[in-house]
Amino acid sequence: MPRTARHPLKMALEAPPPPKALTVTTIVYIPALAGYWEEGLNILKLFVRSVYKNTSQPFDLVVLDNGSCPEVLEYLIELKNKGDIQSLILSHKNLGKTRALNLLLKAAPGRFVTYADSDVYFLPGWFESTERVFNTFPKAGKVTAMASVMNTYSEFFSQFFDYALRDAQTDPSITIRMGEIVPDDLLNAHRLSLGESSEQYQVRIQPRRDIQIEKMDCQALISGVDFQFTISRAALDAILPLEAEKSLIAGDAIYTPILEQRLAENGYWQLSTTGYFVHHLGNHIPEFDKELPWLAAEDLPVIDPEMLLRTRTADKQQNKIAYRIIHNRFIRKFLKKVHLVSYRLLYE
Repeated sequence: MPRTARHPLKMALEAPPPPKALTVTTIVYIPALAGYWEEGLNILKLFVRSVYKNTSQPFDLVVLDNGSCPEVLEYLIELKNKGDIQSLILSHKNLGKTRALNLLLKAAPGRFVTYADSDVYFLPGWFESTERVFNTFPKAGKVTAMASVMNTYSEFFSQFFDYALRDAQTDPSITIRMGEIVPDDLLNAHRLSLGESSEQYQVRIQPRRDIQIEKMDCQALISGVDFQFTISRAALDAILPLEAEKSLIAGDAIYTPILEQRLAENGYWQLSTTGYFVHHLGNHIPEFDKELPWLAAEDLPVIDPEMLLRTRTADKQQNKIAYRIIHNRFIRKFLKKVHLVSYRLLYE
């Protein structure tokens, strides 16, 4: 109760605008601009830029910072003050992925809620393709805007995707194809974004079984990833809260099947588009023209010269250090001794 005058909030206020139908969300964790996270702020800026450049649908941006350094907080607060971020949640400590997702997704008001790691670059047409999948397949609960391939025979994945396949097989309006369907250029783009060799990537996805479903000229894959996805409001209301204590890796829903399990328990399909509409950046600004060669020049991300200079300078410095280590006379002598001793132990 006030002592004097009248509390301003008890007076008539202008009604806030209704939330947009689409909410884009992300979790940011950049504890320092050094080492692994040296390019973290520039990567985050690319993420934000791509959301605004390549999302044709009006949206609200909701961000949870999970304990980042002051420079990152300053940038996020600046975006909030400009109105580019509609809701900003700040955590003093890292809550872990599962608890952070519970907070973040609960705060998202849209009919569709998109989650993406803050090292994702959105490409043109990502939401149009995602929305079409939702509109065509009523049981779709989660859709990734990237043709994703995985070892769907594995126990980990099959328990969450086989039920969708069985469901689809009972619908005469759906055509099903299985085999190696996703084009190699799309697979190669994602492989390069992970920094993996062809051999490493093949181990990850083999034995391969792409499952494509088609209805009314709309194609989708029964598959999905967790670094980017869109969830319908009905599915989101059904699966929250995610139970962190069930996580095999403490506090992290991304590397354990909590999200997939909750969707499957509630009868929702997990699908992905057949096109490639989001690109993983990781902790290093990539050479987009080499990783995404099919993109037109006007669709390629524009990198600020200062941002690129810092990135390439870091590359040269790392290469210089690596060269010095590899060609150091004492280190080479030590490695030769280790090799000789290990060879004798193993083979003599």
